[in-house]
Amino acid sequence: MGNDRNQLLPVVPLIVSADSIRLDLSEYMKDLNIVEDEEKIIVMPKRFLGHKKFNSVSSLMEEMGGSYVSDGRKSHFIIKKKLSQ
Repeated sequence: MGNDRNQLLPVVPLIVSADSIRLDLSEYMKDLNIVEDEEKIIVMPKRFLGHKKFNSVSSLMEEMGGSYVSDGRKSHFIIKKKLSQ
């Protein structure tokens, strides 16, 4: 008998949606707008978040494969959706 612990498990891709982001960022939703289309999800602050909130939101966005786009008052986080083939 082989050791089942040494077998690799299949990797299941993380499905990111606007709803899952709203759930993960629920404590910050009063400060954020979230827009989703077929290609991307945009998370845009409604106001200045401050250092602590910004770092929390930024960390979560990075975990989901997102990045920050610095553009003054139009700054936002973006998560590009990867379409499976």
